[in-house]
Amino acid sequence: MSTPPIPFGGNTSTSVVRQGKYRISHADGGFHISVIIETDDGIRSYPSTNKHPDLVAMVNAVKTTVGGAEAGQFYINEWEQVIVPAGTASVGYFFAGEYHNPIILGLEGEEFSGRPHDDQGNLLKPGDPWLGRPRPGMRYVLKAGGADIEYFVHLSPGRERRVLLSNIIGLTKARLTARKIAAIRGNQGGSFYINEYRAIFGPTQTEDGYAYIFIGVLTDGDAWFPKWCSEIEKVPTDLAGTAPRPVLTVQPGAKEAATQQFIPTARRLEICDGDMGNSFENLFAAHFAGARHIIIEDPFMSRPHQVANLLRLCELLVKLASVKEVTLITRELSDESTGRIESLKRSLVGHGIHLHTEVSSTLHDRRIKTDHGWEINLGRGLDMYKRPDDWASIGVSDFALRPCHQTTIIFHRLGAEPKSVRQSA
Repeated sequence: MSTPPIPFGGNTSTSVVRQGKYRISHADGGFHISVIIETDDGIRSYPSTNKHPDLVAMVNAVKTTVGGAEAGQFYINEWEQVIVPAGTASVGYFFAGEYHNPIILGLEGEEFSGRPHDDQGNLLKPGDPWLGRPRPGMRYVLKAGGADIEYFVHLSPGRERRVLLSNIIGLTKARLTARKIAAIRGNQGGSFYINEYRAIFGPTQTEDGYAYIFIGVLTDGDAWFPKWCSEIEKVPTDLAGTAPRPVLTVQPGAKEAATQQFIPTARRLEICDGDMGNSFENLFAAHFAGARHIIIEDPFMSRPHQVANLLRLCELLVKLASVKEVTLITRELSDESTGRIESLKRSLVGHGIHLHTEVSSTLHDRRIKTDHGWEINLGRGLDMYKRPDDWASIGVSDFALRPCHQTTIIFHRLGAEPKSVRQSA
């Protein structure tokens, strides 16, 4: 290595067990990358690969430069940064560079990787077992109640610093991401892990002890900790706490590309009176993604603010880009709302979306249906947000900052039982 290795100042929290680490070893005349996978029946497997010489060179360069031997443990975080523990007294971890090629390990003809796919290549569903899969990943801690996320940075022997997501991007945005994870992981809090595929997994308590489950996928749209950069290569981050991800050198297939959306789940969401963080995008984007036709059933569409809510929902559909047709079924229209909806129709045509309106005198239920199988039952319809006390106050434009009325939203898909989730303030 021509220059001294760079101490890594980001999250270096990892699992304390051997299964949670990548390891380089020397065997059969060359270097191999391997992991340990242990199943509930006590069987340990050691899948490995020798197809990543550049990655091996990156890790070994750090190891030897700081005075150690080649090979040993390393990690890859959600930004595809390679982190090498070096074991020095003052610096615990070093940055070896970025590595964007997927690590596929093999054993007796079987492939292993941290991709969130089942044996047939289908995406895992949140809550599915993370059994028999590699467990290397960076450790984060979900605060109790799904209120925040934290990690710890090693400073010196016996000293560390706590880093809270809310301190970086604000409490409201931090809660949005934390509650997504709590919806699957549980509101009691605890550790979870994110690997280089941005797959989120972690332990959950069972009758027999603990088992690892798949929680979801961290997307570029989720508010998150910014990518760590050394002082000599600072990369600007945006206000949401995100930064440009490295470009993958291996393009994902259709099934892997689908993991870039936080995977939608069947669930029952209880929103308490006064809760915030529930914009249309946070609530519905994952369930609308990929749909071409959306049917909105809401009995009341006669007042200006009700049409404004519909407009906000249509703006989300424009952003998602897949929807080409929207059908609005309502029981009640006024002359004013009819004119506003006609204006909305003309505006949507410019974005390639056609809005149709139907009136049904017997309509009562409030729900949204998609042509790819989701049905969302809305207790209060789209009119779930409280009226601001002042129309020049925070929350008027951003529904994520607008308090909600108490309501229940049920996300249902054929063959899926909704899980109960209570949103607490």
